[in-house]
Amino acid sequence: LKLKSKLTLFNTISKLVIVTLFVLLLPVLIRNINQNFTDNKLHKQKNKVLQIIKASGIKNNLYAAYSPLKEEFYSLDEDSLDEYLDTIKNEKRKIEGDTIEYRILSYNFIVNKKNYLLEIGKSVDTIGETTTPLQNIAFVVLVGMILLTILADQLYSNYLLKPLDQIIKTKLIAHK
Repeated sequence: LKLKSKLTLFNTISKLVIVTLFVLLLPVLIRNINQNFTDNKLHKQKNKVLQIIKASGIKNNLYAAYSPLKEEFYSLDEDSLDEYLDTIKNEKRKIEGDTIEYRILSYNFIVNKKNYLLEIGKSVDTIGETTTPLQNIAFVVLVGMILLTILADQLYSNYLLKPLDQIIKTKLIAHK
């Protein structure tokens, strides 16, 4: 193989290794990004509900509600437990005969010497809906970047090796 071909082959293989690692890590990265985004959104919703309770009182806000498609829910009830809760975890809930897995923020607090439990949940299925489109976009961008860098590497290698080609053509081939 010529030196140019060896350089191009090395650059291509190294980029393919990077792409493979990225593609393998992409689902985990996107899942973590989606989960962190959802957790932040749940915390914001918790703070908003607590502001509403502070402004209008707790009695008007004691109820449970699910969105029509059961993608989200809100629940505020009296709590019989005396433990402190401020957690987010995945749990399955049975709603109208359907078992749905939710990412649930559970938070308990005291108002007028009574314990209350606030739960806000978002369906895990809806959290994962963006995973495939994000993976596809990232993959297309990555492939485009790889192709551009392979082309740039090839052009730069040709530019750098042009003097060597001149020496080979004029000195070595001429002496044969």
